[in-house]
Amino acid sequence: MSEVYSIFLSAVFSSFIVTTGIIAVIGSIYYLTYKCFASYISFDKIAQAERQSRVKKHTVSN
Repeated sequence: MSEVYSIFLSAVFSSFIVTTGIIAVIGSIYYLTYKCFASYISFDKIAQAERQSRVKKHTVSN
């Protein structure tokens, strides 16, 4: 019985370590994407530039 219990504990522990590693990788990718590159790639600026270009095209055609 103790062998089964030790195998169960090792399986739970290893799955916990794997899950923690996956969460750490996903968290670091999220951090690098949205925090570090946010100053270089601003989606608000892209949207504003697109809106301004639409307005300019509309006023030029009239």
